[in-house]
Amino acid sequence: MRPCALLFAIALLGPLAASPARADDEAAATELFNAGRDLMKQGDYAAACPKLAESARLKPTVGALAKLAACEEHEKRLVSAYTRWQQALNVARSAGDERAADVERELSRLARIVPKVSVAAAGAMPADAVIRVDDTTLGPASLGVPLPVEPGAHTVQATAAGKKSWSTAVQVAADGATTTVSIPVLEDAPAPTPVPAAVPTPASSPSPSPPPSTPPWPPPSSSPWPTLGLVTAGAGLASLAAGGAFGLVAMGKRNDAHCQGTACPDASSASTLGDAKTAADWSTGLLVVGGALAASGVTIWLVTRGDHDSAVRVGATPLPGGVAIAGSWR
Repeated sequence: MRPCALLFAIALLGPLAASPARADDEAAATELFNAGRDLMKQGDYAAACPKLAESARLKPTVGALAKLAACEEHEKRLVSAYTRWQQALNVARSAGDERAADVERELSRLARIVPKVSVAAAGAMPADAVIRVDDTTLGPASLGVPLPVEPGAHTVQATAAGKKSWSTAVQVAADGATTTVSIPVLEDAPAPTPVPAAVPTPASSPSPSPPPSTPPWPPPSSSPWPTLGLVTAGAGLASLAAGGAFGLVAMGKRNDAHCQGTACPDASSASTLGDAKTAADWSTGLLVVGGALAASGVTIWLVTRGDHDSAVRVGATPLPGGVAIAGSWR
């Protein structure tokens, strides 16, 4: 939304109260005026207007303000151009400039184009009420006064403490007409819903924690060594069982051979005796290996199961037809 003309009037009438221009300001104002005039002749109004505005600020003459008004009107800034013509008329009248009549005609012509908005109140407004036309805040004295605005859409808004906000949109054309906007009596805003106070929850006595139970054995270890010990011991027991079986086979075949030492009555008996010796060899080997594995497995399991204060000693001794396993720990 474009700001209301009141803001332009306050900002643009300021140069009239400035102190007399110095010689260097006058020189700069002349150069800026000439540059802006030449740009307008070339059709570059967008670049010309800022230079003419700076020239009029440094030295607000009738010619500078009139040229700036013409430039801004071409750029569709009608409210600003209207204010420039008002400034030019004030300067011309105060200086007795003969161009005052020409400036007054231009001002009248533009007044028939620039639309206006007049804000009124249907009833008494609250003391803290804030009225806005677009981005311009209006005081109570501005109510009922037609204010120049740019053609197009504008928003009128009214707010006050404890009241519902009110706003409306108006559309104005470049026809010089005055659009009146009436602000109705502001309605009371609904009272805020009270937030219920939180009800404190009665503190409950904490339940006594059960006494820690001591397990009859140490917690399982995450180390793989105890499991490896059990597997190794199991393999040893299997080997011992196989060795015992081969031992029984060897004893049976030796009895079937009917040999006295190495002397056998016939070739069949000698073959049976050979089979008995082979079974005996297998029995001895399996018993030795099984005893060693069983002893190692038991040792690994006892040492690594978590009882670090225990001292374990396990040994295996091969015997004829078997193996002896002995151990001690404390």
